[in-house]
Formats: sequence, structure tokens, C-alpha cells
Amino acid sequence: MFNKKGKLFKLKEWLTVPEAAKHLSTVLGEEVSVADVLRLSLDGHLKLSVNFVNYAKARCGKVVPYEDVKWREPIIPELKNLYDEAKGKPVLVMESLNIDGERFLNLGDKVITLKGVWDLSMVGNERLDVEHEYQQLTDGPEVTLQGLDGAFVENEDGVMCQIQESFDQNEYISGAAAQLEKIKEHIASNNIEEEKAKELLSRHKKNREEYLNKREKKNPADDYYPAGGLPRDSVLVVRIQALIDLQESLSSEQSTKDTNLGTQAATPFLDKGHDFYAKELKIAVEAWTELYEKNPPQHVPQGGHKKYITKWLEEKHPSLGQRARERIATIINPNPKGGASPTNENF
Repeated sequence: MFNKKGKLFKLKEWLTVPEAAKHLSTVLGEEVSVADVLRLSLDGHLKLSVNFVNYAKARCGKVVPYEDVKWREPIIPELKNLYDEAKGKPVLVMESLNIDGERFLNLGDKVITLKGVWDLSMVGNERLDVEHEYQQLTDGPEVTLQGLDGAFVENEDGVMCQIQESFDQNEYISGAAAQLEKIKEHIASNNIEEEKAKELLSRHKKNREEYLNKREKKNPADDYYPAGGLPRDSVLVVRIQALIDLQESLSSEQSTKDTNLGTQAATPFLDKGHDFYAKELKIAVEAWTELYEKNPPQHVPQGGHKKYITKWLEEKHPSLGQRARERIATIINPNPKGGASPTNENF
């Protein structure tokens, strides 16, 4: 059992996946691997999260029903083979992202910075990242699927975000860093004159300043596109609350199972495997439960209780013989002598 008064709950809000696996092993009394934790997440039993160690860029929005989907009218060239009534008319294009046919995501235009821990939505490339990790740990096949809409995370307030990458920035940083490294190598090996080195360093600095100034004048959103997956410097984690939810779910399932076993043990005549199982007794209990427990009549049924019972038996158990129906009706009839039932004034 999780101890809410223990140090774990006082000091931590989440665990790494290996830590979560170790913790579940202790709680469940059986070995739980990192792959098991990932599989629980993929199968929808455990909420998996991600810690953006160095932050992440994203566009965020609200998940809405179809009625609130956003549409736009694109500018399209003249198309051939169109019906006359369709020519010259705008064609609406869905601007919202279709999550699963019932939920849609209306993203904002602004690119923001995500910090800390966010929950994986498991609807895009973030799910493929987890699947890839799972297959690697279990020596499974390579994951070759690719998503077009990117990777998604969400929070408890119903905000869902699409992770973004900057193509221009990535290209500039990699190229500029390589260029600067090359200049430093020449200086270190004395393969370049001091004045020439100063000139190259000054030019590099100037180019960087020009690039940054140019970026400031652009619409930031124009520089970003949906990421192919989660950032490489992010870490998969499991919130403490997610572990609590999993445990409570398992405890509930076990409680239900124990209750069902207890019910069967308390009423062995319902068990078809019992040596002295009696079919008519089982049907009699079923009939009484349906007619007088779940849907009791408010007055004496038309034709009396016997007719009321036998009619139900004919509908629900047509293969039952006439004599068997009469025997069952006699057993469960609340007033076999006829007239109003002495146990209920409304009968």
C-alpha cells in the first residue's frame, strides 16, 4: 500500500520510470520492469508524464467537440472535373486537429515555453516514442510508424499542447557552432594569423547578432513546426498521483472479484458446477428477483400473480415445460391463496 504519510509523498511529486518500476515491485509483491511500466501506459492503465529538463516550445489550445471545430476558406487554383454548381465556391478546410473523431484540438498561434512536468496525451508521436522505447527493451521490431501532427502533452486544466521545433534556429546553431569550432582549432594550432583570427571571430559575432535581430522581427510562430517527437533532453516520469490511481484501480478490481466470489460462495445453488445444482431453483430465484425485487408491481397483476409469473417464464425461458412453469410460479407466488397480498397493501 502507498503510505501518504511517508517521505515519498513529502519530498516527491513524481518518479522516474525505473523508480516507478521499483516502487510498483514493492507494492504489488512481484517484479515490475521498466518495460512493464511503459506497457501499462500504452494500454491506458497508467498515466505517463514527461519532464522538460531544458524546457520545450509548444502551441497550446483546448480540446473541443465537433460543434466547436474551426474552419477556414483556402485560396485554391481552378480545379478541373468539378461539378458546375461547385465551381467558384470556396471549400472549407478543417483548421482544428482531429484527435479521435470525437475530440478536436483548437491550437493558438502563439508559441510558448513549457516548463516542468506535463502528462503525455498518447495521441501522437509521443505515443510512438514510448512504443519505440518499449520495443527496444523487449527486443521487439523497429517502430517505423510516423505521425504527421506531432507530439502532444496536456495538463490537469484540459490544456493540450503540440510540441514545436525551430528549423531556422536548429540549422543556424549547428552551422554556426561548427564554424566557431573550426576557427578555434585554427587558432589553437597556430595555422592562422592573429589579425585574421580576430577578423573571423568578429565576423562570426556580427553574423550571430544579425541573425538574432532578424529573428526578433519575424513572427515567432512562423519559425516553428510540429516536432517529430519528444525533445531528446526530456525525461519520462510517473506522477505519484498516477501511481496512486493505478493502485486504487487494482484494489477496486480485486475487491469486485472478491465480492463476486463471496456471492457465489454464499449462494452455491447458482453455481452450475455444484454437484446438486437445480436448474428450476436457479430460474425461480431469477424470476423472483426480476419480478418482485428489481421491478415490483404496484398492484395485483391482471390475472393474478401466477399468470404474471408464468407469462414472464414463457418469454424468458420458452424451452421450460408447462409443469415446470407452474411449479416455479407456485413457489415464488407471494399470495398463492389469491386476492391481495398480505405483505403489501398496494398489491
